[in-house]
Amino acid sequence: MLVISLIKAEVVMSLGGLSLRPLTVSVAFISGPKGGTGKSTIVANMASMIDEPVAILDLGFDGNVTASMLHKVEYTDDNTGFIDYVAYGSEFSLLESKEEPNVKLIPPGSLKSLRIPRLMFSIPLEAMANRISNMVALLAKNGLSILLIDLPSNPSFLGPLYPLLVYYSDIVNVVTEPGHVYSSILSELYKWLVKVVDDEAVVNVIVNKYHEYFDGYPKEANRYVIRGKVYLVRLDPAAMALTLKGELAVKYKETFLFRKSLEELTRDIVNQVSMYMGVVR
Repeated sequence: MLVISLIKAEVVMSLGGLSLRPLTVSVAFISGPKGGTGKSTIVANMASMIDEPVAILDLGFDGNVTASMLHKVEYTDDNTGFIDYVAYGSEFSLLESKEEPNVKLIPPGSLKSLRIPRLMFSIPLEAMANRISNMVALLAKNGLSILLIDLPSNPSFLGPLYPLLVYYSDIVNVVTEPGHVYSSILSELYKWLVKVVDDEAVVNVIVNKYHEYFDGYPKEANRYVIRGKVYLVRLDPAAMALTLKGELAVKYKETFLFRKSLEELTRDIVNQVSMYMGVVR
């Protein structure tokens, strides 16, 4: 990862000058091989609660691109996106959320590109890294200070691009659920993460769908935090029902518990982003 590290440093220098401060901070959300943790729901709702310009890189194409759906953005076979950009150098789309004016979405890519993920295995790593760097630089020029990366639950969909995106992220959020089976998944994911993340990266653990009767799990989750924190998110039945209807749950009064827990998480993520930018809030 030495080449990638040098590329990342060059981009930070070009964007922030001698202060070495990035203008756009990348925040990844992963769940390992376990889907259905509510990762995309958190990303979409969090973006709507951030007061500054934010972009979502929606790579949840192994599910139903939930983050885009909740922001009422629909994709067609003609929509070029991130995969087209990395694979072919095509221009990627930057689409506006129909729910929140400060949120932009980068689609995963055209259906044609998503059907041939083997391309990801034939492109040089340095070329992929350069294109990611250029994309982040373009977002910065467009005034987008935060990039939320919603990664697929199945890493094989992206091949070597998956660990590259994790490495490139300044903040990594591991989204899991309560229970012993998720603890073992979290343990294995952590062993992989420590080999991949940047030396300065922050790793948070988000325990989604949390309830009081899962007592003891948060303490165990603390083992897998790196310069971050464990967050408990109450994805209650009302929030789940609204998500299934394609609505941003935090906009509704009946999802008070979900909104309150997500407010703390969002506030802290924005503060972590500010630290990377050299700004104290």
